[in-house]
Amino acid sequence: MKNAFRRLFPLQALIALILSLIILGQHQGSVYAATTQLSSSQEAKVEDYQGLLKEAKWVKFDCENNLTSFTNAAGSEISNKSTDFYIKGIISPSQFKGFLDMIDLVCDSYCALLGVTKAPYENEFPFNGKQVRISITEENRNKNNKPWMETPGWFYSGNQQIFWREKDFIESINNFEKRGEFSDTIMHELAHYFDDTGMGDERWCFNKELFAYLKTCYAMETALHDTVVRIPSTNRSYKSTRYRTHFLYNKAKQWYDDDKTKFINMLHVTSSIGPETNPASTKVRENAIALFLYFSPIIDQAGWGIFEKTFSSYSSSISPTGKQYTGNNEMENRLFDFIDRLTFYYKQLDPEEHPEILLHADVLEYAIDGGQCLREAFKNKW
Repeated sequence: MKNAFRRLFPLQALIALILSLIILGQHQGSVYAATTQLSSSQEAKVEDYQGLLKEAKWVKFDCENNLTSFTNAAGSEISNKSTDFYIKGIISPSQFKGFLDMIDLVCDSYCALLGVTKAPYENEFPFNGKQVRISITEENRNKNNKPWMETPGWFYSGNQQIFWREKDFIESINNFEKRGEFSDTIMHELAHYFDDTGMGDERWCFNKELFAYLKTCYAMETALHDTVVRIPSTNRSYKSTRYRTHFLYNKAKQWYDDDKTKFINMLHVTSSIGPETNPASTKVRENAIALFLYFSPIIDQAGWGIFEKTFSSYSSSISPTGKQYTGNNEMENRLFDFIDRLTFYYKQLDPEEHPEILLHADVLEYAIDGGQCLREAFKNKW
């Protein structure tokens, strides 16, 4: 019998089976427990991470050994754990430094796009030079026992703080250490803070989600180059240079191809966006992505340079176009003005390199419909 058992289950196979069962049992624990097991061999001290955080230029993480709480505008309490509780054991100090360096690179590129480049930026970038605070939080539920947080990260305007949900933060850190993938979530959320540069930007921001995407794309294409970017909401990854064309533009074109009437209605949502509008609403996000049917071809054909000049032009109280928009809808006025400014700088490009500028009425003619749907959405106004 013994010999028969050994023939069926060799010693090596039996050992492998036992080890597999042990590992399987370990993986039944929490996400955090699993990630800690993966990195338990790293002998790093909390002080190693705290030192790196002190050197970070644009952000600071909660790195205290106590729990804090925050009550959001809806009255739901959000618990915050100490950041080192998550970071230590999940990512090595050297890789975490790379993560922080990437954030600094991204934020520096936002300054470049907006024309905010004067050091030490005290009056030039959000919150008078104060760092943006990033807190890692559990997913609490509101009084109706429904998850208050529905997206990977979220933003509160004006309080200098980004809350990053626990499981998504851990996943993003792990993806960065193991595969070099950088999350688009943190880039997008940080981009919102650059809607307040002290440059009169309220005159150009007609959809905060659009401009967060636009700034994120600029950073990906001019600073991150071929870094792989992870989109937690879709569980997909793209090279940073393809994020705009293969994610945003393709989605907009799909909507355009599927139903042009519905697509025009998506574009017209701009007229209903205002300061009181929830920027995370589905309609606002759809409007932002739909507009990439027009902005993406402009970037491809005319380049980012005209966007840099357009943003910088808002530092003056006088528009380079000489036009003034006095319509009753402020968001529409800002949209029309922004595109006219883009056209103004587009017309200044070298006609030998861009002979099409002699034929195009404006930059919208780069689009597959020549701007027709956007003009239809705002007919008789533009």
